[in-house]
Amino acid sequence: MNDRIKLKKMGILVIDIQNDFCHDNGIFAQQGLNVKPAQEVTLRIKAFIDEVRKYDVPVIYTRQIESKEVSPENLKRQFASGKLVPVCAPNSWGADFYQLWPAEGEEVIEKYTYDPFSNPRLKQILDEREVKTLVIGGVNTDICIDTTVRRAFTEGYQIVVPGDLVTSVNDDWSHNTSRLYLELFNKFFGRVTQAEYVLAYLKRISEKEK
Repeated sequence: MNDRIKLKKMGILVIDIQNDFCHDNGIFAQQGLNVKPAQEVTLRIKAFIDEVRKYDVPVIYTRQIESKEVSPENLKRQFASGKLVPVCAPNSWGADFYQLWPAEGEEVIEKYTYDPFSNPRLKQILDEREVKTLVIGGVNTDICIDTTVRRAFTEGYQIVVPGDLVTSVNDDWSHNTSRLYLELFNKFFGRVTQAEYVLAYLKRISEKEK
C-alpha cells in the first residue's frame, strides 16, 4: 500500500453485518439463501477490527433498515412487485448486529437504501476525521458493497477493499459473484488487497509516525 496515505486519513467502513443477512434464523436464511459465507466473513472482520483498534483509525458501521414505512419509493416498488422481501425492519432483532458490536466511540450509520452516503451523517463523520481513504468490508459484495464502492469513488475517496472481508449470499463454487466484483473494483475503482496487508501497512505507518 502507498505510504503517502497518512494513517489519520484512513477510515474503516463495515457494511451491514446484521442478523437478517447473517444469522441462521434471519430472513435471508429463511429464504433459502446461503448465509454461511456471511458468518465466516464476520469472524474475519471481527478479528480485523480488533487489530485496527490499536490505531487511531475511525471504524464506522452501517445498518440497513427496510420497511414499507421508511424505505424510499423506488425500493417500495421492488417490495410491491414481489421481487424483494423487506429485511431488517426498524427496531427488530433482524436489524441488530450479528456477532459484531461497535466499541465506545465507533459510529453507526443507518441507511434506508443500499448507499450509506444516502445518510448525510456518513459524509459529516468522514469530513470531521479528515478521512480520504476508505477500507470497505461486509456484505453483500454485489449489492451494498458494490453500491458503496461506486458512490465512494464518485465522492472522490481512495478505496481499498480487502477481498477476504467481503462476501455475498450469491457466492457459490460455480459462480463466484464476489470474485467477479472484486476484479471490477480493482480495475475501475480502487485497490483490492487482503486484510493482513492493511494491518501491516497500519503498523508500519504507525511506527514511522512515532
